Amino acid sequence: GDASYAIYLLHALVVLPILFVLRKFGWLDSGYAFAGAALTYLAVVAMSFPVYARFEVPARRRLAAAFGGARRGDAGSELARRARAVQRAGG
Repeated sequence: GDASYAIYLLHALVVLPILFVLRKFGWLDSGYAFAGAALTYLAVVAMSFPVYARFEVPARRRLAAAFGGARRGDAGSELARRARAVQRAGG
């Protein structure tokens, strides 16, 4: 669940080269396409966990600190409060 955003971000980076190879060799309508899909799935899921741990968690901590939230969930509520204040001010 936590790594799902990393999966979302990584899938295009992984699927594009695989699709390029499949198309270049005319394998889009073959069993190789299924293998390419499986390879894409496995690669993206395997890559998502280190990306989550190395990039997402530190980024979330920095954002939480920047918006005054020390505990989990505080950054989102603080950001929402500030966004509502900007909307009320007409910005």
